[in-house]
Amino acid sequence: MQSSGTWNSGEEKPAPVMVARILGQPVATINVLVEPSLEDETTWRWLEITLPPASWNYALLVDRLVTLYYPSDRMQAVVNNYLLDPSDPEASEEFGQMQQWRAEAKTIAKQLLQYARDNNLIEER
Repeated sequence: MQSSGTWNSGEEKPAPVMVARILGQPVATINVLVEPSLEDETTWRWLEITLPPASWNYALLVDRLVTLYYPSDRMQAVVNNYLLDPSDPEASEEFGQMQQWRAEAKTIAKQLLQYARDNNLIEER
């Protein structure tokens, strides 16, 4: 998996969204793919993604989440392989998996935005 974030672990489950102010601008960090640690059932593991300062919107969240697994070059290869031969089972399966992750990323982005709204963490732009 390609990642534009950092894997972390800790004893407490992290909040989905954290906001810090750097030079007066809000900087949001999102914690996704939160799961119990594989080594120890008493700790958590998650992927932390820090967004650019003052950036907080649905499109950016979806993009950051999708590119965790499908950076643009990989996404382009998956699409091209599928377009070349949609009847190829391998290309079709990979295309379906990519589309499934894109749909899941949209759901996660909506949940993160709702969490931020509910907790008055950041203004959307």
